[in-house]
Amino acid sequence: MKLLQINFVRKFIFYSLLCFYGVIAYWVLWPYEPIVIKEPMKIINQNKTVKAGGTLVYEMDFVKNMPLPGIITKQFIDGVVVTCAPIIGNIKVGHTVKNFPAKVPGFINSGLNVMKWSATYKVNPIRWVTVVAWSEPFYVLNEQPDKEDN
Repeated sequence: MKLLQINFVRKFIFYSLLCFYGVIAYWVLWPYEPIVIKEPMKIINQNKTVKAGGTLVYEMDFVKNMPLPGIITKQFIDGVVVTCAPIIGNIKVGHTVKNFPAKVPGFINSGLNVMKWSATYKVNPIRWVTVVAWSEPFYVLNEQPDKEDN
């Protein structure tokens, strides 16, 4: 009788560990896609131009697959990377086409830029997934006067 109990405990532990490792493997290896974004994101501003300190309007065409909030970061890149403060965003699951505003920092250099949009999602207890999308190129006009040397 005691031998049967020991065998039962061994089998229970074995199958419990097998299930545990199966769940961990699933969490680590599953190719999660919390959101799929059509690239490049369209720039809506007239002539694809924005003044430094102004608002860039971009159109996102995306399919959100998971009802998770994301930590969203926008970066303006012209050779120099300017990162905006992250925000937390959550939109309904499904296909959406929507315009979003992005405040362009006032100190960005004039010239051709692109915006890198990224969102990080916690898809399970041990894994984060980051989705990145790029905008069309756009022009920034910075009309600050040049500083004079004294």
